[in-house]
Amino acid sequence: QHKLVLAYRKSQKVTLRTYKEKNRTPKQLADGILKKGRQRGWLPKQEKGKGKKGALHGGESGNLWRIVASLCAWRNTVAEEVDVSLQALLPDFVVARLASKVSSSPSMSSSSCSAEPSLVLTRAALAEELARSVDAYSDPYVDKVVFMRNISPHLVTLLAALQPSGSGETANGATAAAAAARARASPPSEKTRAKKEQFVKRFSRKSPAYDNCKMLSEKGELLCFCDARKAKWYLSKKLATKVSEDPIVIQLLFEHNESDQQSKDGDFYLCCKGNHCVGCGCESHYLRFRVIPGCYRRAFPTKFKSHRSHDIVLLCVDCHQVAAQEVDKVKRHLSKEVGIPLEIHERLQLTPDTLGAGGDSGDDGDTHYFEWLSSPQLKRAYKSAMALSLHGGAQMPEARKQALLADVGAAFSIDRAKVSPKHILEVLLMSNSKAAKKAVSLLVEAAPEGSESRAGLQMCVAEAQAKRKKKASSGQYLHGRMVVEKLVARGGDQAILDLMRRFRLCFVKALGPKHLPKEWKVNHDAARDFGEKSIFAPTG
Repeated sequence: QHKLVLAYRKSQKVTLRTYKEKNRTPKQLADGILKKGRQRGWLPKQEKGKGKKGALHGGESGNLWRIVASLCAWRNTVAEEVDVSLQALLPDFVVARLASKVSSSPSMSSSSCSAEPSLVLTRAALAEELARSVDAYSDPYVDKVVFMRNISPHLVTLLAALQPSGSGETANGATAAAAAARARASPPSEKTRAKKEQFVKRFSRKSPAYDNCKMLSEKGELLCFCDARKAKWYLSKKLATKVSEDPIVIQLLFEHNESDQQSKDGDFYLCCKGNHCVGCGCESHYLRFRVIPGCYRRAFPTKFKSHRSHDIVLLCVDCHQVAAQEVDKVKRHLSKEVGIPLEIHERLQLTPDTLGAGGDSGDDGDTHYFEWLSSPQLKRAYKSAMALSLHGGAQMPEARKQALLADVGAAFSIDRAKVSPKHILEVLLMSNSKAAKKAVSLLVEAAPEGSESRAGLQMCVAEAQAKRKKKASSGQYLHGRMVVEKLVARGGDQAILDLMRRFRLCFVKALGPKHLPKEWKVNHDAARDFGEKSIFAPTG
């Protein structure tokens, strides 16, 4: 009877607390949990002089408070979705313990605010920590089995809510990571499921990614696994003989370069790769994911990217989305660190006039860089140049044409009367889109055939195309090239290795992949040498 009365009182208490907490913001809940945690010994006591509410939100305590607020925002949303009480989903004790562990990790703070070891943010580690937290929780009404069953389907969104975010708080005290978690926490609608199925059907691989054909050395030792197309290429060039048809095994007819086999990380290329998502193991659909974003990898020296598959993995659509979002965060942070915008464009100077609205001057004397969002004058000039090229014939009113010429002239700090077709062409060449290419073609065709004006425009277009073939000239690929060049100038090859390691850590932290090859390493050394048969072999 005593237990029955206690359970009845407990149920009333939980109901009232749920009703009260329903109307409290994550900020208010975070303040309450931190206060209760320090009173009950869940968290270290606040130092004297730092107990004021204003001081609570700064420094290490601020990190802890932001994580608790993010967890509260996540808990409010998920509890409503699955129709359970807040304490049944994630008790206050567990919230305080998780936040303390995460805030003491090196990525959040230089010094620990908790005497306990920090938590490495992966799904597996998070599940283990939740189980330990419930074991340490003294409340007899929390059933560990029921608790783990309720929270297991939401580990991905909980992990996202725990991730540090550089974008600050939202209006209700939740971080951007928590906002993303709330968006993913709700069950998908029929429209969303249909859209996902269409995406999977369109973009997932239609055939196995890895053929796992064996390549043997001249002495018969295993060198690596390759795809069927590579094996057939060696056979067609008479550089190898076929040892077996099913599975395909080829043996080289020349002495290969042994630098890969002798390197400390050479074992990775001797392992057979599975056709499944390395994050969750899904085999029904998957697509390639570049751990090192292509905009940076493309600018790497050849020795770091040629025949290097270590940082290209298979992910299902769900894992791909989570990993891509985290990689985008790192790219934004990197952009701020080096001072190079993500969406940067190149402006070729074809005219001798000064660039009144141009961006920063590059290493080339005739090249300037700009960002559309921070260059409204250039953006207006581009739109005007497009209108003049596409619709600037006899049918355009003269007043309208003069206004458009004035916009183009403003980009060069010249009067509209001095604007020439070359000025319009220069503005159009700021974009590499299909519409811009069409406008350039029409502008050249509008000049009298055989005239010096037309010949000059054609020469400028050819010059711009030649420069674009040599290097990326717009968008994130230009950003990637400029970032890599800047990092290499500072730290040489080691800077590239550090950049690779940064993205690999981001990938592991975002997914906690369970199905990576055991030889896959965050500190993998990607540099390689080339043998005499390689097209990348140094000449002379």
